[in-house]
Amino acid sequence: MDGHQQSLAFLKMLTPEAADDVLARMKPGVADKLRESLTATADVPIDAGRRAIRRFDEMLALLRKSGGPLTQMLGQPGLKIAEEHDVAEPEPEAEETELHGDTPLEQLQSLSTFQIANALRPEQPRITAMLLNELQPEIAANVLALLPEEQQSKVVIEFSSNQPAPPMLIERIVRATLNRGQSMPSEPPDDREQIDRLAEMLREVPKRDRSRMINSLAQEDADLKERLMAKLYVFDDLPTLDSHIRQKILAQVDTTTLVTALYEAEQAIIDSVFEVMSNRARGSLEEEMQFQPRVSEEKVEAARASLVSIMGMVAEGGD
Repeated sequence: MDGHQQSLAFLKMLTPEAADDVLARMKPGVADKLRESLTATADVPIDAGRRAIRRFDEMLALLRKSGGPLTQMLGQPGLKIAEEHDVAEPEPEAEETELHGDTPLEQLQSLSTFQIANALRPEQPRITAMLLNELQPEIAANVLALLPEEQQSKVVIEFSSNQPAPPMLIERIVRATLNRGQSMPSEPPDDREQIDRLAEMLREVPKRDRSRMINSLAQEDADLKERLMAKLYVFDDLPTLDSHIRQKILAQVDTTTLVTALYEAEQAIIDSVFEVMSNRARGSLEEEMQFQPRVSEEKVEAARASLVSIMGMVAEGGD
């Protein structure tokens, strides 16, 4: 049975008053469709009703077991489904995002994928898979990509099982995720300023201790180490490096990048390059610089950034 059929079978097992109460909590379109089916459908077979109740109990048990924020929408043990305002509020890190759309699902999809993914991070894979199944494919894919790698694999496994869920349960998950997501930042935190401060601090640490710290950092986050290296040194540091370090740097920089980086550079920096080159290589570089056309500031900055990145890797890599 699909989700609609399961919901129909479950409602048929309830008293008319209880069924009306459940339908009143659902979004109008889904509730109207179920009311039509209830009127047109005869009593469901006992086995079908039992399967629907068993499936509903499984969903309740799963959500209670999950330990995530969405679990609270079930309230205390029993069949009561809590209202949206019963869901635990996230820490107020940002103002609530302005919502767009007529339905909770449309409003949820108007949030950024970063907000949706953050709202789902504490949840069990089954709950996450149930929600992603309701989202537009492109949005679902982008949200999945932002989840932790271990969580991604588990969600994909749950998603592939293709187990239908009652519409009323899906709606509650959508509303709870919307409540959490809209109060979260719409973009990832900008850590560039933090990296700048870390680089400035490490510049004052003796090289031996600094190398140990950076190697420890690389084990945790190789990408952060690479970005830190680009901040640890500046172009003006080139003359301060030992001559053998400068030789190793120049060996890894192509001539075009070097010529562009030295465009309108201070003479002390140019001299620090010339003094570690052979006479032949120096003469060739001087000729390249002499006949170099005007270079835009953007290209000069890009060339210097490339050289600085190599400078950091070589200088911190040791002899």
